[in-house]
Amino acid sequence: AVRVGRYNRVGKAVTVQLHLDVAALGNASGAVTFTLPLVASSASSYFGTAGAIHAQNWATAVEGLNVLVDSGTNRASLYYNAGKTTGAAAVTHAIMGTGNIVLTIHYFTD
Repeated sequence: AVRVGRYNRVGKAVTVQLHLDVAALGNASGAVTFTLPLVASSASSYFGTAGAIHAQNWATAVEGLNVLVDSGTNRASLYYNAGKTTGAAAVTHAIMGTGNIVLTIHYFTD
């Protein structure tokens, strides 16, 4: 229903602000991914910080949301803390259901 975003680049540092409101899933499946405005550093993949995440009305309660920024691409995926035995797991459309994500992602370019 809502897809709003903006970014700011200072040197190699990029900050992305995003609001995503999913009103209906339709036939969506798989992991929740984002297209970033600029290609991330070609260093190995890293977890970017994701401050100010607000998840509302999700189908499944999750904790510890974070973003994995894929190196050398403009793609990032949303992950959550799946517990001590399974570690981090991708947030899927089924977990998110219909709800909101408001987040800020910080990452670096080459």
